[in-house]
Amino acid sequence: MASLAPVSKEGFGIVPELAAGAFVVRLSGSCDSQTTALLDRFLGDLHVAVLRASTKAVTVDCENLYFMNSSAVKCFVTWLAKIKSLAPAERYHVTVRTNRFLAWHQRSFGSISRSAPEVITIAS
Repeated sequence: MASLAPVSKEGFGIVPELAAGAFVVRLSGSCDSQTTALLDRFLGDLHVAVLRASTKAVTVDCENLYFMNSSAVKCFVTWLAKIKSLAPAERYHVTVRTNRFLAWHQRSFGSISRSAPEVITIAS
């Protein structure tokens, strides 16, 4: 998992781990115009790592993600489109854990999930 080392920049952090055959990614802070490229690059690297590991599950823990701009939303939609483009047997499932106390989580991740309901679940 060398390419999936923890990263942080300007109040935004990504901490990945592989446990019990599944990837868990913790996002924290604010993903704004200064850090969206970091998220986009990471999700691309994560996609490759998941396919190499033949993992069928990824959990993205966003409980400590306090802001995400529309470009970050696009990063998620693009990642999910890559998963959807795979043959059904190669696809993996994404579960996003949200913070029920942050109303924007339900709105934003709800919109994201409508782009690929067959590969994503939103959990509060």
